[in-house]
Amino acid sequence: MSMFIGVGTNPQAVQFLIKPDIDINGVEEFLWGHIQQDIDDIHRALGRSVDDVLLLMHTIIDHVMKIHNEGENVGGEVCQLSTKRGRSQWETIFSTKFIKTSLQNIENSLKTNNQHLVQDHRLGADPLLCLLYETDTNVERENPSVLEDIPRVWRYRTPISLQHLRQEVEAKVSQQQHKVLQLFLKEDHHLRALRYIPSILRLHRALFQKYQRKLDKAEASQITVAQLKREEIAGGETLDLLQDFADAWDLVRESLTLYLCPTELGGMIISKEYCSKPITDNTPVSILLPTIKEAGLCSYVLLDFLMRKQNDFLDKYLKEAHRKSGSISSVNPKEVTSAHLIGYDPQHDILPLVLANCQYSFEMGKGTKIEYDFAALERQLMDRFLFSKSRIEVGRVLMIDQMVYRTEFTDAEVFRKLSEKIPQENFSAAVKTQICAEIKTLPDICTSLDNLDITISFLKTTGGQPEKTLHEFMGNTLQMKTTIHSQKAQQACELRHAQSLWLLLSLQKSKKMIGNNQHTESTFESVLKEFHEELPDEIMTEYRDYMKKLSIEKLNQLAEILHEYILLVVAVRQNPEDEDFIDTTNHKLGEWLYGYVDSMDNPLLDLAVLEDFPKDILYKYSVHTWVCTYVMLREKQTGNYRRY
Repeated sequence: MSMFIGVGTNPQAVQFLIKPDIDINGVEEFLWGHIQQDIDDIHRALGRSVDDVLLLMHTIIDHVMKIHNEGENVGGEVCQLSTKRGRSQWETIFSTKFIKTSLQNIENSLKTNNQHLVQDHRLGADPLLCLLYETDTNVERENPSVLEDIPRVWRYRTPISLQHLRQEVEAKVSQQQHKVLQLFLKEDHHLRALRYIPSILRLHRALFQKYQRKLDKAEASQITVAQLKREEIAGGETLDLLQDFADAWDLVRESLTLYLCPTELGGMIISKEYCSKPITDNTPVSILLPTIKEAGLCSYVLLDFLMRKQNDFLDKYLKEAHRKSGSISSVNPKEVTSAHLIGYDPQHDILPLVLANCQYSFEMGKGTKIEYDFAALERQLMDRFLFSKSRIEVGRVLMIDQMVYRTEFTDAEVFRKLSEKIPQENFSAAVKTQICAEIKTLPDICTSLDNLDITISFLKTTGGQPEKTLHEFMGNTLQMKTTIHSQKAQQACELRHAQSLWLLLSLQKSKKMIGNNQHTESTFESVLKEFHEELPDEIMTEYRDYMKKLSIEKLNQLAEILHEYILLVVAVRQNPEDEDFIDTTNHKLGEWLYGYVDSMDNPLLDLAVLEDFPKDILYKYSVHTWVCTYVMLREKQTGNYRRY
């Protein structure tokens, strides 16, 4: 309010205080909107009319004017509100000194001040004010035929609501009484989201059916909720399932900013950037697809939080109700239904119980009187919503189905299984050159790679004749309409060349994406973020000097083997909680790459090339090192060197 008043004298100074910046012509409207929002918040929190809220605000200001000590010493951090701690301390001091006293006796305070308003000699005997402040109880003069014109009938009545019930419990019930009711009201904001768990699980199943192993992360960030609605990915349930997810997210997203979710990769916290946004038609599908990292963490953590909330609440309920822990059943997370959950609709399920267990009366001059039967209400809550519910078997980490993106599908473990079924071999450099010449566009590369991913997933399980062509297996056995967009690959690539072809196509895809200025995290989606650090300038200079000494042929071989090493070794995920976990981020890349090449029967790269590889290049620079290698290769091929 002080800022709003200050706009009239110095709008520039007030504008300077508002972050983020707004236009000076919108400062007054911005502050007025804030004041209205504050009044609405107090109105809802206290269950009072707006008139009573305004009167209470005047009462607090009057209280401030009467007891404020001009000589009181307040520290600069608090006085200037320069830090978060200082602002928090100021709020605590102000609330304790000025607001708490007014709220402790709010009934008498409002009644007394309303009487002062009516008796104010400036108001006279205005009949309207007498009606508004309930001092005129004589209704004989009022004509029933124009009752709608009498302000008395518009008077605010305290509504029966969960918020009012909560206030009454806090004011009238001791901590030792009705503990289950108090616990329920305390946790209600989160408990009301539990009923959405079955819908979230059904939505996941629908999304998996459509996108599992068929989508990469870049595509997932482009597909929106609006598109899911148009395509009706879950049939007639689509709109309801998406709305239920959005409602559950809105109820708990603020709490998720501080929630440490246990996963196979350790404790994970959702980015505040994600938690600050509701689910809208523009939300990408990656938010809805559960994973234990990045955007999909939102969906995974949402379920983990809700399922553990159910368990925690049931444990507290059993303790307060003096029931044995073994008296309730358990259910697997994937099999949870509405019957297992503390699920309810606040308006349709809880409010009727509240109405059935309260007495409501209104007396002119005294206002509304509401009395609740706390014991009966608590008993009915336990019988209807708590008694037969189940504990969810979440374990150390929540075991639910997770999204597997296309780029995470084919990895070192897959190739190990493939080699056990079909021994793998490399094809010649001449064949590679011809295949690359025939597959020139990124869409053709991606389509060929997608088809090869599917083929490898079958081969690692079924095996096959090593000399049989991939084209024949993909076309005849798997009934693919398109196979590989290269005539040479269709003719020369056999089942024993599947890994070699996959590595070649992946290399070409990375080259195209870097050439199109794509971010490394989009290009190397399967590689964890900690391996995307950029090379420091001094190491970059040393590495460029090293590469300048290599021929185009050897540099091309280095780019190819380094790319393979990143995909098949660096990208392999480890569980930080495993006993044999090793943090590889600070491993020397050159030494480990040397050992990798040395273990090959027919290495692509001469080991001598790696003898002078800079020793300060670590695993955490892996992706950026490959990008620098490819950039230098292009520079040598074109003769256009960058300046650094």
